[in-house]
Amino acid sequence: MTEKPKFPVQPNVKKNTLIRVPPINSFRLAAKALGYTPYPTTWVYARSGLESGMVKGIMGGGAEGYLGLTKMAKYYLPIHDHFEHWLVYMNLDLWKRLSGKQ
Repeated sequence: MTEKPKFPVQPNVKKNTLIRVPPINSFRLAAKALGYTPYPTTWVYARSGLESGMVKGIMGGGAEGYLGLTKMAKYYLPIHDHFEHWLVYMNLDLWKRLSGKQ
């Protein structure tokens, strides 16, 4: 968020704040359920959205994505709304070669 949000995670309080979300329904619905106004667009427009003031915050993308936005994003809300599953992927052949101890 570029400015301190009022009642940031209280879902029943309408924020009147436009935030960028990925163009995926689950993110749009999560933002809406938290009281934010979702603006679905790809990650490539997150920076320009914050710079121009078109959006006041962004949702979606791992914490590593926010590193380049630290000068604009002043508030980080650790809302655990989605599971990042890429870290549990593994090649099946490699998995089968692991010992029981591993």
